[in-house]
Amino acid sequence: MTRRIPVAPLLAALLAAGCGGSRTDARQRPHAGVSLSLVSRAATFELSQVPRGTVGFTALIRNDGKTTVTVAHPSICLPAGAMPGKTRRFSDAHGNSEILLTIWRPDGTTVTLRDGFLHGFDPGNRRLLTIPPATSMGFDLGWFFENARGRWETDSDAAKVFLSKGGYRVRLLLRNRFPRAALHDEAAEETRLVDVWTGELESPEISVAVM
Repeated sequence: MTRRIPVAPLLAALLAAGCGGSRTDARQRPHAGVSLSLVSRAATFELSQVPRGTVGFTALIRNDGKTTVTVAHPSICLPAGAMPGKTRRFSDAHGNSEILLTIWRPDGTTVTLRDGFLHGFDPGNRRLLTIPPATSMGFDLGWFFENARGRWETDSDAAKVFLSKGGYRVRLLLRNRFPRAALHDEAAEETRLVDVWTGELESPEISVAVM
C-alpha cells in the first residue's frame, strides 16, 4: 500500500527561496568503483525487543574510484531541468531517486520499504554524503516500530515487518537518476543547486533472524 503525498514541502521551500541567487557546483558523473553493502545491528533479534526498536541496519557506500563522490538523499534530488520556484511531488521520485529496503519474511511474503522524505541520512539528518576516494561512509536504517514519524514512506508497514519469528533476508537498493540536489543556505538566504552522483547500487543480500 502506497501513501500518496501531493507536494514535497521541503523541495518547494528550497526551490522557492533565493531563486535569483541560485548557484551550481561542478558536474558529477557516474563513478566506477562505487559499491553498497548492508550490515545488520545483530544476527539475531528477540521478538519482545522488536517493538522497542532493536532491529536496525547500516548501509555502507564504498568509493574505490579516483575522485570524490557526492551522494544526495532522495528528499533533495531534482531532475536536470528543474527550475527554481517549481515544486516536485514525492511520487515523482519513485523509480528515479529512492532508497528501497526489501525484506523477505518467514511466511514467504515480501515487503519493500521506501525511505521517507522528512529526514536525511541518519545519524545527523545529513542531506549529502561526500565520500573521498578509498573511503566508506554510512547511514542507518532502522525505525521498525510504531510512531516512526516519517522515517519511512509507509511507517505502518515498517512497524509490522519484523514481528514474526523466523529467518529474514534483506537487501538494499540505492538509486538516483536526478543529477541535481537543492540545498538551502539560511545565512545567505539562497538555494544552492549542486550536482550529485547518479547511478544504481544494490547491496548483497544478508540474513537475520527473530527468535
